[in-house]
Amino acid sequence: MQLLFPGYLFQRWLGRGVEVSSVRDYWMEGREDLNQFNFKYNYHDNPYFNLYENTNGQTYNRIFGNVSATYDFTSKLSLTVRCGTDVNNELRARRRVWSPQRLVRGSYREERINFTETNLNFLLNYRTASANVSTSTLVSVAMPCARLASSAT
Repeated sequence: MQLLFPGYLFQRWLGRGVEVSSVRDYWMEGREDLNQFNFKYNYHDNPYFNLYENTNGQTYNRIFGNVSATYDFTSKLSLTVRCGTDVNNELRARRRVWSPQRLVRGSYREERINFTETNLNFLLNYRTASANVSTSTLVSVAMPCARLASSAT
């Protein structure tokens, strides 16, 4: 089985005699923005047409962080509260202009993905110590919250 790697389509489908620079001007003369020019009109698009016209965009924003505080009630008893959050949103835009082999009329699609995760922890710690032995009892309550929203147009 042939593995897909960069250049696969050129090596597999591009004839040895094709001068790649000849397809650099990828619109048909007199049919600009309507029909692509290619060395062969089978399954594959002009490589320059794909590179410059069929684009995939991504905008990604993210903020995350955490905070922690400990309060000692006594020398043996303490409470630690921790909170962490991760918020991100992403916009993916895919544009296929008029004339690709598989989507002759082109297409445009946007996906918006929003994700929020917040974790809140309460840790109650009771410590005891004797001459040779120390023990610690920990009670923890975790309150995770996650939300994912996605839409496509």
